[in-house]
Amino acid sequence: MRDRLKDAKDAYWSNIVDIQHQIASAWVLYAEAKYDEALTAMNAAAEAEDKTEKHPVTPGPLAPARELYAAMLLDRGKAADALAAYEAVLKKEPNRLAAYLGMIKSAKAAGDQAKTQECAVQIARLTADSDVSRPELIELRQTTGSKL
Repeated sequence: MRDRLKDAKDAYWSNIVDIQHQIASAWVLYAEAKYDEALTAMNAAAEAEDKTEKHPVTPGPLAPARELYAAMLLDRGKAADALAAYEAVLKKEPNRLAAYLGMIKSAKAAGDQAKTQECAVQIARLTADSDVSRPELIELRQTTGSKL
């Protein structure tokens, strides 16, 4: 698909498809327990996505590559690096609940109480008028005693 788009001189969509391919390949490496390779591949996808201007009439990605990279980092026990990656996501795409949920886990794992509290406040703000039966929010309430 990427090559067909490239041949059709659609550089923007060719690049987007290439980034999605990089993301999928990184997850395959991760599933194969090739963690260092997976992290390198996902970081490359995140860097490529960061350099890509969003097309004005299309929505952004459902899950930004940098957010997926942060999730991988957190899963590998690299909480401080994950925290930095989640912060980068929120600079580019503010108010992403998934990023705040990952960020609060990273902050707690890194022992950053101030950042944990900051995330809890933002999550409460983002979910104030929403259905709080999401599994992530239930888990957060149970682990923090919060009344989200």
